Amino acid sequence: MTTHTIKMARADDADMEIAYELAGLVDVIRRGDYPSTDDDEDAPDWFDEDDIDHLKALHKRIEKIADHSGAIWRVIGGFSVFSYPSNQLIDLTKNVIELHPRIVAALAAQEALAGVAVASYAIEIGAPYGQITIDRTQQIDGSYLWKAKRGSDCLNKGGEWEYDPLPSSRDDAFLARCRFSTAEEAIAAARATIEA
Repeated sequence: MTTHTIKMARADDADMEIAYELAGLVDVIRRGDYPSTDDDEDAPDWFDEDDIDHLKALHKRIEKIADHSGAIWRVIGGFSVFSYPSNQLIDLTKNVIELHPRIVAALAAQEALAGVAVASYAIEIGAPYGQITIDRTQQIDGSYLWKAKRGSDCLNKGGEWEYDPLPSSRDDAFLARCRFSTAEEAIAAARATIEA
């Protein structure tokens, strides 16, 4: 089974504020406006690239953003991970952000299975048994446990196969030994017998 792990430091609200501030400064420069801050009451309206005071004001704004450059890298890096083709998170054939078709299909399949309980799994092991089945079995009290079965044998928690008797012959000790609380527990135990 292939497991995909994607890890990247997440940009938080403060990081996004820095990114927006940089984008806003770039927009100010594009328009030719003076790079004023909120506390610049007497700032000129336009930017004069030949005026040393104007250049110092611009440098001050850039320096303030540069003090938090890690924030910008987290924003850019986060989107790079998000849009990296192999990660298949968004549909790169669209010019808007939409989920990748693989995720859309998985969500649709999950919705279609809502309210459906899985009753059995199979692990193919070849001859002579063909497969190990992991079955959901109802108990006398109405609860459900899981058993791993191979032919007429079932797997116990010690990793050994033993004969699975008729229900009337199964005592509490057998059930405690040969039934698992979850499908995942039973599957892991069954896989361990294959790898041993």
